[in-house]
Amino acid sequence: FSTPYRVLLYLILILTVYLSLNNFKHAHSKSNSIFFWLLLLPFVFVLLDFVAVKIEFAKQARLISEATVISLSIWCLAKYHKKLHHEYIINAAILLLTAYVLAQCTAMLVFKLPYGTTKNPHYLAQYCALSIPVAIFCFYSVNAKLKLLLSILCVALGSLLIHTMSRPAWLALLLTGLISLIFLGKKNLKKYALLIVTIPTILYGFNVAGFGERALDLAQHITTEERVAIWQDDWKMQQASSQKQWIVGHGLNSFYNDFKPYSSYHLENIDFNSPHNQVLEVLYTSGIAGLFVLLLLYGLLYFQLVKLIKSQLSSDKNVSILLFALLTINLLFVAITVPFFRTYTLNVIAMITGAVLYMQEMGVNNAPSH
Repeated sequence: FSTPYRVLLYLILILTVYLSLNNFKHAHSKSNSIFFWLLLLPFVFVLLDFVAVKIEFAKQARLISEATVISLSIWCLAKYHKKLHHEYIINAAILLLTAYVLAQCTAMLVFKLPYGTTKNPHYLAQYCALSIPVAIFCFYSVNAKLKLLLSILCVALGSLLIHTMSRPAWLALLLTGLISLIFLGKKNLKKYALLIVTIPTILYGFNVAGFGERALDLAQHITTEERVAIWQDDWKMQQASSQKQWIVGHGLNSFYNDFKPYSSYHLENIDFNSPHNQVLEVLYTSGIAGLFVLLLLYGLLYFQLVKLIKSQLSSDKNVSILLFALLTINLLFVAITVPFFRTYTLNVIAMITGAVLYMQEMGVNNAPSH
């Protein structure tokens, strides 16, 4: 489905850019200007790529552009439509969750594909980990029949996650759950804290699908883990950089080929498309300047999310907490697992950014006049 996907995405790109520029031209609110600057930040990576290599539109640059358009298109909903009803959003989320689980189960059980619609277990684990909080969020907003469906979906997603044997995904879920507790009221605090502690304890205690063995192995051999060796090799490669490369990087598409001579695993015909470390990846591809932009982007997103969560005017506090959790899960997982400049990663950040822009815009539009 890649061809029709791209055609539709390019049509959305053209329409969204037109509507956004037209609206920005007639906009006078301070919030509009701030958020448009926020959406321009990702293009700094493209600019750094031009400076580091040459003026050519790399695949990663296209993915950055597409992700930015996704954020803009969600923001456009707030500018050209009334506020979406809570029930509509819940039903749409449940439909997407159901479609995702059915697609993965069909691919694995019928077509005998080991990791569903993906070739890599990490991407299946990433989206299962992101889907579980969404399912839990929907669970508390629906009737008994839909609660049963969501319970089945949670079990299926958990089973798929266990099947991937992805330790980073479980770590991301556990740490995000603990961090998110600070935003929950006393009424829900004990309930969610018990849930966060109980599930991993049961999986570890009964060694479900080798969960306990892999967790124990990680604890015992963390200093000699494959990722640590990759990070050490990457740092040797980074130290060979020129002064210019330290500042602007080697280019968005540089890591795969450059890393081969430095990789301890290359002699075994195992090549890597990223160092399994978000900081090291961005430092090598986009330099210190790119690393600063990345931290600034995350910082602004988290600042706005915390602001929305704490705002007494916000009637969507739980939605903001969910977005905070999704951003944190994605950040923690990607930080030590998959490449940053990929659709799987960028589109998640884009949708969260778009949702933040949407909620901020609706808050501005619905705020009482003084």
